[in-house]
Amino acid sequence: MRQAEASWWTDGVFDGRPVYQFLAARDIGAIFRFLKTRGWSRAAIAAATGLTETRVRAIARGSQQITSYQVLERIAAGLKIERGMLGLAYIAQARYEAGADIERIEAAESKAGMAGLPGDDRRSFLTAVGLLLGASGLLGLPVTTQPRRIGASDIARLDAILVLYRSIDSEFGSGAVYGEVARLAEAASALQDRSLYEYPGALEPRLYASIAAARQLAGWMAFDCARHSDAQRHLLAAERAAVASGDLLLAANVRYAQARQFQHLRHHRDAVDTVRLARDQIGDTVATPAVQARLYGTEATSLAAIGDARAARDLLGRAREAFDRIKPDREPEWIRFFDHGELLAEHAATYRELARHEPGSRRGATAVQWYADAIAAFGPQQARSAVLNEVGLCGALFLADQPDRAVVVGERALARARKLTSKRAFDRILNLRSDFARHLARPEVAEFARKVASLAPSSA
Repeated sequence: MRQAEASWWTDGVFDGRPVYQFLAARDIGAIFRFLKTRGWSRAAIAAATGLTETRVRAIARGSQQITSYQVLERIAAGLKIERGMLGLAYIAQARYEAGADIERIEAAESKAGMAGLPGDDRRSFLTAVGLLLGASGLLGLPVTTQPRRIGASDIARLDAILVLYRSIDSEFGSGAVYGEVARLAEAASALQDRSLYEYPGALEPRLYASIAAARQLAGWMAFDCARHSDAQRHLLAAERAAVASGDLLLAANVRYAQARQFQHLRHHRDAVDTVRLARDQIGDTVATPAVQARLYGTEATSLAAIGDARAARDLLGRAREAFDRIKPDREPEWIRFFDHGELLAEHAATYRELARHEPGSRRGATAVQWYADAIAAFGPQQARSAVLNEVGLCGALFLADQPDRAVVVGERALARARKLTSKRAFDRILNLRSDFARHLARPEVAEFARKVASLAPSSA
């Protein structure tokens, strides 16, 4: 049986785009067409992936899509594609034959801040990142008298590393890898130094975009770890690099992250201003439907928190209209995760904020339904999103005067949050205190409140 080469997925180019972008979008049809350019027949692809030749042909032609998580896992295993590059959860894999020096990579684990990642998952993840870092040769190089030349393949490897880190962040939370990502982002920023690196002028926009993506990811992870000053520093650097690259959509993504941090810190007017700045700068002609939908939903939540119910509901409607126009293959790689579950979660958060202005109203029950639908829509690779929305569901149930159910959901969310490395999840649980305050006379709520209180830093 034919064997795929690992370098295809990090270095390959198909139809004028890096192959890893098709992987991130789960465009399996494009991957099969790429394999044909490498001499693979339908029979060879079928043998490697466990699909029938008829199905391989339909997928390659675009008349059939792969949506099954299990089939994607089988394709990743058969074609030697790192799971994170397809947005799949990391589980124990028999990948140690890859030739990486696992012991050397794991020796840096404490410095990388990865102690919270389960053992087998950590080894698999470190194997993937170690191979890519070693292949890139960009980071940690000694200073020399001659500038090092950077090419398109170097930037492609950096982008592929970021895809892997995004996957682990979504599944486990940022605490598992933040330290390493922060160092990677700082090193990526150094690539701008012309005394150390040289690159063609035509490559500069793409390089700056990759640097912006690295700093934005580091900022997002710092936010998830409650390192808010670090988050602001990385996000400001990301904003500068995105603007320098000329990628207005990427700059809007950075401002989205800034707005989410403002929301978490309850600075909702600042969040609204930041989202509106992003929308104004990209305009309707540049903005893609997914970017519009996410910005509308984010602004709606903050307007609801401020108390502007009519404007919040109007923006949710606009978010739904934009979502219905999404064509995944025309969206940037970094927003292709924005699926129906994420849209439902924006609706849920908005109605929960509205319910906080009127506890016991129908808005709480509406938020409960939105949260339940969102949680059901999340896949295993969205573990953190599922936990954060379970915390939201708990709060909505308290606001809907269903404290018995709220305690059950809250206990479950607390147990699941302990399996993550996301400080943000625990901050969200602490924020439940305003939602359950009206029900503290009930013994089960009082007991749950004591467990929540034990999470506060002052009680540590």
